[in-house]
Amino acid sequence: TILEKLGFTDFEKKYKNLSLGNKQKVSISSTFIGNPALILLDEPYNALEIEAIISLRELMISEKEKTSFILTSHNFDEIQRVADRIVIIKKGKIVSDNSTFNIIEESGNLENYYKNLHENQ
Repeated sequence: TILEKLGFTDFEKKYKNLSLGNKQKVSISSTFIGNPALILLDEPYNALEIEAIISLRELMISEKEKTSFILTSHNFDEIQRVADRIVIIKKGKIVSDNSTFNIIEESGNLENYYKNLHENQ
């Protein structure tokens, strides 16, 4: 199951008694119910231990052919690893919409791209 892939093991506990990280795993797993064509994840890496982050990354990459993901995150490294396209929003306005490939070609990585974007505004 998705829960097991993310390292969830507290099946006997009630949701309210779970750690923040395990609550996050349950929430993420629930988005996959019914094999949706689109999954929205808001700060999915929040409170996850490194093993769960790696598992989530691998899961999203493996599901890309049948599911589209929209992620919000401040974690440049993880977004760069899983995203095909990156949209940067500042004060409610889109300031950049570019492919990950172009961002890396232009700036080396997402963090440099973001810094350059800020300096030019």
